[in-house]
Amino acid sequence: MSRVVGLITVYYPSEKHMKTIKKIAKQVDLLLVCNNTPDDKIQDSIDNCEIINFGENLGLSAAFNKAIDMAGIDWDATDYCVFFDQDSNIEDGYIDRLVSSFKDIATLCDNLGVMGPVYKDEKNGAINLPSSREPIEGSNAYIVQSIITSSMIIQYGTLKKIGFWNENVFLDMADFDLCWRLSENGYKIVVDSDVILSHSVGEEVFSIFGKQLQVWKPVRNYYRIRDGLKLYHSGYMPSNEKRRFIITISAEQLLNFIMVGERLDRIKFYLKAIKDYKKNLNGSYEKYR
Repeated sequence: MSRVVGLITVYYPSEKHMKTIKKIAKQVDLLLVCNNTPDDKIQDSIDNCEIINFGENLGLSAAFNKAIDMAGIDWDATDYCVFFDQDSNIEDGYIDRLVSSFKDIATLCDNLGVMGPVYKDEKNGAINLPSSREPIEGSNAYIVQSIITSSMIIQYGTLKKIGFWNENVFLDMADFDLCWRLSENGYKIVVDSDVILSHSVGEEVFSIFGKQLQVWKPVRNYYRIRDGLKLYHSGYMPSNEKRRFIITISAEQLLNFIMVGERLDRIKFYLKAIKDYKKNLNGSYEKYR
C-alpha cells in the first residue's frame, strides 16, 4: 500500500508553525521536518514526525532533497510526497481529501505529474485560481502551467524521474521550476478547485492603480531575481512565463524603489542578485555577504 509522506521546511519556526507541524503529522504516515534554522534545533518530540536539524539554511530544494535521502525510507515509486512550507494552514482531514483527489484525477487525466489545491489568501480571503487553465472533464480540476509548493502532491517515482528538486534554485521559483521540468517530460500539472488551502503569500499586499502587488522582504527579492534569471535562461521556462517574469520583476523593483520601505536595502539586494547570477552562485545569500 502506498504511503503518504509529508515534508515541510521551517526557518525560525514560531508556536503557530509548530502547531501546523503537529496538524500535518497527524494526517500522514510520516512527516519529515526540514529545519533550516542555522543556530537553533527543534527539540520537541512529535509523534509520527522525524525532525532533521540541518544547522544551516539550505533553502527549499536542497532541504527537501536531503530529507528524502536522509530519512532512511525504503521508498516505493507509488508513495506520495506532500510538500509544505511553514505558512500553510490545513484543516482536519485535508490530506486525505488531497490524496483522494489525486487518485480520482489520475483516472481522468493521462500522465498526471503533480497536483495542488486552490489557495485562499489569509490576508484578504481571495481564492487564487490560475487565469490560464484547461478544465478536466468530469471534475472541478484544471490543467495549469505551475502550482506553488504548499500541499503540492507527487508520487515518489515521478519525482525521481525528473531528478528531484533543482538545487540551483534556492527558494522562490523552486516550485515553478519543478512544474516546468515535469511538463518538459510530458507530465500534467493540475489544481483541484474542490480542495482549498489557506496560505499566506508575500510579506504584505501593496495596491496601486487597482492592482495587487505582493511585497517581499529585500532578501526574498534577491532570491527571486537571482534564481529567476537562471530559469529564464534554462531552456524550459515557458515563453509566457519569461515575459511575465521580466514585466513583473521590472515593475516590482521600480515600485519597491519608489514607494515601499527599506529602499536602500532593496536596491542593494537587487544589484547583488544580478551580480551573483552572473557569477553563477547558488545557495544562501549569507554565504556571499
